Amino acid sequence: MVALMRESLKNTVQHTKSAHAGLLLTHSLPVWEDGEKTEKNRLISKITGVNCCSLYQKAFERWLNVTCDVGQFASLSASLTGRLMMGLNTGGGIETGFSVHHSYGMPMIAGSSVKGAVRAYAESIGLGKEYIAALFGADEDLAKEAHTDESAGYLVWHDAWWIPESNHKPFVGEVVTVHHQDYYGGNGAATDFDSPIPNQQLAVQGSFYFVVEGDSAWTNLAVTLLSKTLQQQGIGSKRAAGYGFMNTNTELHSQLNKQQKQAQEQLKKEQETTKLEEAMASLSDNQKQIQAFVIKLSQNTTWQNGNAGTDVMGFAQLAKTVEDWPDTNDIKFAIAMFEEQVPKWLKKPIKDNKNWKERINNLKRKAGLL
Repeated sequence: MVALMRESLKNTVQHTKSAHAGLLLTHSLPVWEDGEKTEKNRLISKITGVNCCSLYQKAFERWLNVTCDVGQFASLSASLTGRLMMGLNTGGGIETGFSVHHSYGMPMIAGSSVKGAVRAYAESIGLGKEYIAALFGADEDLAKEAHTDESAGYLVWHDAWWIPESNHKPFVGEVVTVHHQDYYGGNGAATDFDSPIPNQQLAVQGSFYFVVEGDSAWTNLAVTLLSKTLQQQGIGSKRAAGYGFMNTNTELHSQLNKQQKQAQEQLKKEQETTKLEEAMASLSDNQKQIQAFVIKLSQNTTWQNGNAGTDVMGFAQLAKTVEDWPDTNDIKFAIAMFEEQVPKWLKKPIKDNKNWKERINNLKRKAGLL
């Protein structure tokens, strides 16, 4: 047994509730054991207990917003039918590794792996050389066969992000059993008398968000091939044993699209409010009152569902207040707001509403506009 961790760190690692899974995997095995590997099993249990942190949730939401332009990006959400093993050869404290996001420690599938898996599938079904070159790139030999130039392809195959879902943990313990250890080590033949040796490993469960960037004519084809690749060929390690297969999850993808739109609408409202608040700095006190009213409108759309007989936001009361203002510039400022916002509430032009037409004309006369 060989110590791998300083004593001062053991207690910290043992009691952590949320951590970077990649750091746990590579730096948190306290000792190297022979025979029964209880510390290794404890470490795997610790990693499988890691939850998706709020920082990753925000980063994922940002990635959704970045990739929402359907003219530039094509996306696909796919759920594992079983489990995924990816990046086993990267090494780590449990003798194998796993592919995780460098910053957030959540599972990811490298864009190069996605591109390679889809290319292998495309070649297996006999897709034309010119399509292979365009989608995945062409070296000197393929460029000659496809009668095109050498290139890296027309598309960008982005890393696939693990999709954070409520109460779902990404990592799960797995057991890979070696049945003929001596044979695999080159020390004799495989026989029925060999003792199977169970080996604790890590795998991933859940769903992934795939993105391909480029011209929509090519990205649509790429996503179609990607969907079939995940379903028929799978991705990652140990696919012959059933790992890495996924089905397209249209319901989850629709939820993500809805989440994108809500985030964009919220961001737009926040930007509009900020812009209005910044504009208030150079206004008079009366003009600030009008601007504050506009901010209230931007934050509450209930008034848009009203009618000419239901003034839920207080347009009429504000107009009466403006009538008493002495400064014509303040009145003009208010008129501009009324002419922009009142039709949205009335759902028709001001000239088609007798009361508001007369009210606005009175304000214009006082401001010297009529």
